[in-house]
This record gives sequence, C-alpha cells and structure tokens, in this order.
Amino acid sequence: MTIYIPNAFTPNNDGFNDYFEVNVNSISFYEIHVFNRWGEKIFYSTNELNSWDGSDFNGSVVPNGVYLYHINIIDQNGKDWVYNGEINLLR
Repeated sequence: MTIYIPNAFTPNNDGFNDYFEVNVNSISFYEIHVFNRWGEKIFYSTNELNSWDGSDFNGSVVPNGVYLYHINIIDQNGKDWVYNGEINLLR
C-alpha cells in the first residue's frame, strides 16, 4: 500500500490543488472524516476517489484555516492503518 496525504490545498477553482485528495492504492477499505476547529464533522467519505472541495455537508464554503482529518484504511492484507493530521485550506 502507498499513500500520499497533502498538508494544504487551495479550493479557488484555478485547476491546481482545488481538492484535498488522498492518494492511496492497494486497499480494501477507506474512510475519511474532516473536522473544523470546533470538532464538528464537515466532510465524510468511504470512497477514496471522493475528494474534499472545501465545503461542508450543506455545500457552504468553509473559511481559510486548519482542519483536522482522521483516515481509516485496511490494506489488501487486512492490516489496519490510521492517519490523523491537519490540512490547511487556503483560498
């Protein structure tokens, strides 16, 4: 399994780094949660192809800032991987 988790993205519709995209392969399960600074979940997906566009569940644009992510992955060998970190959203 290989994984790449960026530490910043710029959802300003310029075609570059517009999404928080986690690149991962050779997995059997994927789950991502993104939280704001108050601990409220604003993004969730179980599809590794779904990327966060900088909006919340209501489609409202969230402000610049640091957001927390929690990612659960099970690789093809059945091993559990957990990643926690911060993503900087810069418009």
